[in-house]
Amino acid sequence: MPGKNFLEESLKVIATCPVCQQKYNQQTIKVVEKQSDSYVFHITCDKCNSAVLAYAVQTPMGLTTIGLLTDLQLSEVKRFLRQAMISENDVLQAYQVITAKGEDFASLLMNQNNFNK
Repeated sequence: MPGKNFLEESLKVIATCPVCQQKYNQQTIKVVEKQSDSYVFHITCDKCNSAVLAYAVQTPMGLTTIGLLTDLQLSEVKRFLRQAMISENDVLQAYQVITAKGEDFASLLMNQNNFNK
C-alpha cells in the first residue's frame, strides 16, 4: 500500500482546480480507491463546483497523475468502480448492434422511447 508520503505528493500535484485555478479544500478531496501503488481521488472545487476524477500511481520513474473533469458525483464513481469490467464480447456485441442498425443507430440513441426496447 502506498505510504503517507505518496499520498501527500499526489495531493500536491492535484492541488488546484483546472477550471478556475482555486486551491482545493482538503475536505473535498476524497480517496475513492487505494491499491498497492495507486490512488483514485474524487475532488470537488468549492469555488466553481467542478469535479475531477484523478488517478495517481507510483512508478519506478516517479509519481504519475491523470486528471479528468467529470460531472459524476462521488457515489456514482464508487458505483461504477464496482461494476464488472467490459469484456471483449461486450465490445463485439455493441459493434454488432451499431453496424446492424446502420444510420438508424444515431436516431435510436436520440429517441428515449426506443432506448429501453
